[in-house]
Amino acid sequence: MTGQQDDRILPPFFSCLRGRVTPQASLAPLTWFQVGGEADFLYRPADWEDLSLFLKNNTAEGAFPVTYLGAASNVLLRDGGLPGVVIKLGRSFAGLSFFETHVEVGAAALDRTVAHEAAAAGAAGLAFLSGIPGTIGGAVKMNAGCFGGEIKDVL
Repeated sequence: MTGQQDDRILPPFFSCLRGRVTPQASLAPLTWFQVGGEADFLYRPADWEDLSLFLKNNTAEGAFPVTYLGAASNVLLRDGGLPGVVIKLGRSFAGLSFFETHVEVGAAALDRTVAHEAAAAGAAGLAFLSGIPGTIGGAVKMNAGCFGGEIKDVL
């Protein structure tokens, strides 16, 4: 655990998850600046259903704190690590679908990828994303923007 012993017993529902759960996972390799300590647990959900199962079962008293980690391009993690469960979304959360009037994008889709795919599909207004190193989930959370465009302008 992050610098101290955690006396909680690993909940049985962890064994029901299809994604990968790694105890005492080093977070530094996941960040752009290669810094940061360990997470008590790093969870990489297999898909939406797997993530939903985790979130539904992690609501009881004594539930683990949850931190989401995207591309970690705008994050400095402390050497002491993060308590609880760090959720890192993978490729199954990075889908892009273009429709006549809108685009549906998964939270783990890279901003640059969304900008390039949108341009290729003839969807205007997302070019500013090409200059933002991160994911759509992070961009929405912090209202990322550059070159005169912001996420709030296209939601």
